[in-house]
Amino acid sequence: MSHGRIDNRYLIVATILGLAAIGAFVTMAMEMGEDFAVPGLIALGIVGAVVFKGPVGKGLARRIENGPAAEPSPELMAEMDDMRGRLLELEERLDFTERMLSKAREPERVNGPQG
Repeated sequence: MSHGRIDNRYLIVATILGLAAIGAFVTMAMEMGEDFAVPGLIALGIVGAVVFKGPVGKGLARRIENGPAAEPSPELMAEMDDMRGRLLELEERLDFTERMLSKAREPERVNGPQG
């Protein structure tokens, strides 16, 4: 993919979201009439200008300029694999702890509180 081009997936998602927003706006405008449509368009324009002038717009512009993100480095992938392994180990330890705690409370539930 060359620099300056947007991935087709993003265009498809943006198109679907845009069409859904237009459809929702038209439906609401038909239900509520001009009292909704005109102020709604003005508000959408202001909100859109503020959003695209801010960090979201700047980030989007950088993304369009630079093209898709580069492939992650092998070091980063190795670190991610290590983190996955550690997370799986933590999940196993948590499951074990939960089983031990539930076994310790099991006689209390069956016999009632002792003492």
